[in-house]
Parts: sequence; structure tokens; C-alpha cells
Amino acid sequence: MEPHTILNNNHITSEELKSLLNNPSDQFNWLIKFDDEGEKIFYSDNFFFITGYSPDELKTAHFKNNLIVTQEYYSAVKNEFNKFFNSDSLNDLVIQYKIQTKDKRILWLSETLKAARDKGGKIISCYCCSRNVTEYVEQLDKMASYINELRATIHTKDGFISILSHDLRAPFTSILGFSEILLNESHLSEADKNEYLSYINQSSQNQLQLVNYMLEWSRLQMDKMKPDIQRIQLQSVVFNCVSFLTGNAVRKNIDIKVNVENNLYVEADERLLVQTVLGLLSNAIKFSYENQTVEVNAGVYDEKFAELSVKDEGVGISDAHKLKLFKIDRLFSVEGTKGEKGTGLGLTLVKEIIEKLGGQIWYFSAQNKGSEFHLTIPLSKETILIINDDLSSLDKIKEIISSNFATYSLICADNGYAALDLIKERIPRLIIINHDLPLMNGLQLIQEIKNSEKNFAVPVIVLAELISEELIAQYKNAGVHCIIKDLSKQNELINKLNETLINEPSEN
Repeated sequence: MEPHTILNNNHITSEELKSLLNNPSDQFNWLIKFDDEGEKIFYSDNFFFITGYSPDELKTAHFKNNLIVTQEYYSAVKNEFNKFFNSDSLNDLVIQYKIQTKDKRILWLSETLKAARDKGGKIISCYCCSRNVTEYVEQLDKMASYINELRATIHTKDGFISILSHDLRAPFTSILGFSEILLNESHLSEADKNEYLSYINQSSQNQLQLVNYMLEWSRLQMDKMKPDIQRIQLQSVVFNCVSFLTGNAVRKNIDIKVNVENNLYVEADERLLVQTVLGLLSNAIKFSYENQTVEVNAGVYDEKFAELSVKDEGVGISDAHKLKLFKIDRLFSVEGTKGEKGTGLGLTLVKEIIEKLGGQIWYFSAQNKGSEFHLTIPLSKETILIINDDLSSLDKIKEIISSNFATYSLICADNGYAALDLIKERIPRLIIINHDLPLMNGLQLIQEIKNSEKNFAVPVIVLAELISEELIAQYKNAGVHCIIKDLSKQNELINKLNETLINEPSEN
């Protein structure tokens, strides 16, 4: 393979020609020769494979032109080349810069130039090896970014340890002080003893909670805690947390209002999710004044996530404290409206847990106007299996379900055998079957399902425009929930879906 050249390649020797051939795929070489006829430039074929530029294009724009060198490096590269070629003594140059290929890709080149001079010191030829080092530079950038992240993490943890050492040590002053009084003062009244014991008990509980939070946080950080992801009804988690904190709310006469859909299921570790909801709800009660209201709401956020929010009308968060929120190296603790103590680590742990579960957390707050914390949790959608080979009918059903029952995911099959395979993988919440199916009709399919799946109790809706009374009776004997003869009456299907899925007949 002959090297491309802007001029006639008779101007190069066999050795020079050899240097331009057989380059590695990530490298091209080029040669400049100076004589009485002027400057002659020769490139190996890989130049064109790497840059995409042809010999004709290089006649008017070679490496010195910003056709190839990116604008940000053009001036610097031009200056380096001018300095090199105008020097009386420089024989070597190593330079690295970015180029833009003809198809607009950005590459990094590392070039090494070597000059040959005559006895008077004038350059007579210059050989250059150019290597595509894009992957190497990108790896270096990733490594530098990773190192910076590690430094930031170390700095954060150093700050955390500094704060923590103070927070761990400080309460022991009061614990030791009060315990020494109890040990050494024999004439204390029962009221004083109980008061001092109460201080010791409260400080000990706060310290235990802080230690537990630290352990949870460290396990999450070191990936030693593997979440046990299950399908969980969010409403039951919220009600359990409200029940656990009822005493806290009653002492301040706080009304907790819950609005969580009963058919809302999420994919989460139940213990971690309970800890998260408890943390947010406990804070809402803690920072609320007497006779106020705390609201817990949950619903579908988008097709992948559920959203839960906890809103209070309490003290809110100051601008100074907002800067510290969720920061492990800026722990702070604020007393509740009735002097309730905290560790300062709770919200940081909540954020760690939610992100571990694949969600996000954010908040709105204004001082003396309350706070509202929101978090997302991956949805666990129940499935509805639709078995229908009529695409028009299938599209109508999918549109009805998607518009009215967004918390359910749809799986489809166009024949009974495909449906049986899907049911083996996961039992659906509801099955919608078209009676006229290929290979086996709807009734035969239901009988086959019941034969293959013991204790099968999934409700079934059958779609059948023309069906005899005898078949209707057979379907009912097989346990079919209902038969819909006219799919154009969408309200009928919506009503039946409501009755089947959430047991609340629609008003439509």
C-alpha cells in the first residue's frame, strides 16, 4: 500500500517510504522534506482512516490548518510548530492536542516530531509519529474524576468524624455527672433522684439512637447491607408507622391525616422503608406545635415510581440549616417544639436509604411555615394479562386500562399457549380473554389454566360479541367474573375493572 502524498512520492527514499507503511491501527506517520522546490508532505494511509480527510482536501488544509485541529488548541499548536521549525537547535518535539475528524468526532492525538538538519543546522526533513490516544486520555480523566471524588469523600468523612467525636463525648458529661450525684449524695429526695435518672435515661436513648444510625449509615456506605427487595403495600407501611408514633402525636394533640391509595405497591426493603417513613413522620411531629396537622400523602409519581410526601405546619427550616441538610460532614440537631432531642443524622440516613432503594428525596420548607418532604420509591405494578389476537380490540383495551388504571402494567399474548407461558412466570391480578382465539378458544384456555395451576383464583373477564347462552353458562361454571359482549361501551369495561381491581364501582 503506497502512502498518500500531496506531491510526487519520488521525493522520498525507500527507508522513508518504509517508515510510512504498516502503521498500527491507532497511529499514522507523516514526513516533511525541505529542498529547493519547497516543502513536501507525505502521510501514511492511516491518516485518512483516522481523520477522514482525503489527499485533495489536504492540499489546501494540512495539519497546520484549523480544519483538523480544534479551535481551543489551534493557536497553541501553531505556536509550538513555528517555534520548532524556526529553531536552530530543537530536534525533538512532543505535543498533545485535540482534533476534529471529518465526521465531527473529537480525538486526542499525541505527536512526536524528530528533525534532521544539515551541517548548517537547517532542517532538511522532519518525521512525525501521531498516535490516537483518545481512550487513554478519557481513562485518565475518569481516574482524575474518581480521585477527586475519593478526596471529597475523605474530606466529608473527616468532617463527620470530627463532629461525631464531639457528639459522642458531650452527653457523657451529663450522664457521668448525674450518676456521680446519685452515687455520692445519699440524702437526695425521690423527686431529685427521678429527675436525674430521667436525664440519664434520655441521654442514653439519644446516644443509642445515634450509634444505631451510625451503624446503619456505615453498612450502607460499605455495601454490607443488601436490601431485601419485596413487593410491599405502601399504605400498610404508612399506617404501621403512624400507629408506632401515635403516642408522640397524642402528647402534642397533633392530627395525622393519611391519604395513601390502597392499591399502591412498591419494590423496596420493608425494614428500610419503615425506617425512612418513621424518620420523616417523627421529624414532622417533633417540629410541629400543639394542635397542628401532619399530612402523609402517596400516589403514582410516573410510570416507574410512587411518590410519598410528609407535610407539617411547624417551625420550618432556616436558610442556614438548609445548606447543612443531608450533609454528613455538617451534622446539626435542633430541639423540637417541646424540647425533643435528636441526633442530626436521621435525614442523612433517610437520603442514603432512599437512594439505595433507587429513589430520590427533596423538600420544600420556609421558616415558621412548616416543611414538606417528598420521596420516590420504585413502583411494583400488578399485571393485567390480555389475551387477544385482534390488534384493534387490543389497542382499545390497553388505552382504557392505561388511562384509568395507571398503577397496573400490561402483558399481552395472542394465543392460549403463549398466555400459559406468561402465567407460569407470574400470576397476574386479572385476565382479559377474547373468546375467539387461535389454537384454543377462551373457555378451553381457562380450563387449561385451572388444570395447570392449582388453587387458581385470578378473576377473568371474557370478551365475546356473538356467544350462545350455553357458552355463557359454561363460562360461569368455569368461574368467569363477567362477559362483555360490546367493547364499544367503554364504561361497562371500566365498571367491571373497578369492581374487580379495587372493589369500588365506577360512577360512569
